[in-house]
This record gives sequence, C-alpha cells and structure tokens, in this order.
Amino acid sequence: MDIKAVRKKIEGLTPREKIVSVLVIIALAIFIFNVLLYSPASKKARTRKETMQNLSKEVEAIASAVTLQASEKKPAAEKIDLPQA
Repeated sequence: MDIKAVRKKIEGLTPREKIVSVLVIIALAIFIFNVLLYSPASKKARTRKETMQNLSKEVEAIASAVTLQASEKKPAAEKIDLPQA
C-alpha cells in the first residue's frame, strides 16, 4: 500500500469513522506511552523512594545505638600496682 491508496481510503471514510479512527490512534499513543515510558519510570521512582526510606531507618537506628553507647559510662580502669622484680 502506498500513501495515495491510504489517503483515498481515509478520504472515503465518513466523518464519524474519521473521529473514531483519531480517537483510537490517540488511545493507542497514550497506551504505548504509559507502557513503555511512564510505568517503568514510576516503578523505578517508587523503588528508589522505598530504598531511601529503608536507609533512613537504618541510619536512625545506628545513630540511636551510637548515642546509647556514648551515654553509657564505662567504669574507670583500676590502677594496678605490679610487684617489682
């Protein structure tokens, strides 16, 4: 099929068929955009957000553990006198 044949077929359509055809083409374009570009990008973004939240929780846990260790007072080491030889 060459372009002229396609053009003749399009010109032969009724206005209602032309509108339906345009709507179908628009719907297909939106579907393809969603499947190929938008959906994978949003999934990646969601995964990154979840990873950042998990890392943030880990950092908070480590910070609280460090604070707890720092607040615990360790007993002072006793001075031991060794016998002289």
